[in-house]
Amino acid sequence: MRINLSLICAAIAFLPTLAVADDGGDRTAGLIYLIVLLLFLGGGLVGLFWQQPGRMIRMSLIWVSIFGVVFMIGAFRSDFTYVWQRLVGAAVPGNAIAEGNRLILARDIDGHFWVTAKVNGRPVRFLVDTGASVVSLSAEEAQRIGFSTRDLEFTVRVNTAGGPARAAPIRLDQIEIGPARYSRISALVVETLSEGSNLLGLSALDRLQSYRVDGDQMILVF
Repeated sequence: MRINLSLICAAIAFLPTLAVADDGGDRTAGLIYLIVLLLFLGGGLVGLFWQQPGRMIRMSLIWVSIFGVVFMIGAFRSDFTYVWQRLVGAAVPGNAIAEGNRLILARDIDGHFWVTAKVNGRPVRFLVDTGASVVSLSAEEAQRIGFSTRDLEFTVRVNTAGGPARAAPIRLDQIEIGPARYSRISALVVETLSEGSNLLGLSALDRLQSYRVDGDQMILVF
């Protein structure tokens, strides 16, 4: 039990060397730290060899496995993170995958692309609609982000998937899509839009550098 506990503690103690190397810190200090750690463990294993050779071999194999796994995690951490983001993005619509100046959206089971953006500081789930000229919100969503529907003037006539409808023009102070932040976005509050059916239209999409569909992915470039 004493040896097993030391294995766990040493494996945890080894992690800071990965952080030092990954952050561009003093690699020499990290290397010295690793050498001292290995000498400490090597001394313990040599002592164990004289007492129990078979157990020493087993412990050596365990150490090789532990260092191998820790090294793989440190060396391919960004790849593991990317794979995890892809899995989450595919499983939960609206969870976009960030890649530098791009957001990658996975096509939902309904065939559409969804993204969760922040409107005036509050998260709002949008269907990305390149056929909509402006961002469109349901009355419930508009009220949730701070607009009083009683003060809105529904003077605009629009055509929706459910037919003609009335809409009230508004201006959003700020909208955040991934790492990008845009101010003063034209939008409409549409009477017939059901809650959760908000549309991310061209008044927001045209602020992006580009957007395109590639198979089952939509790529937003900032």
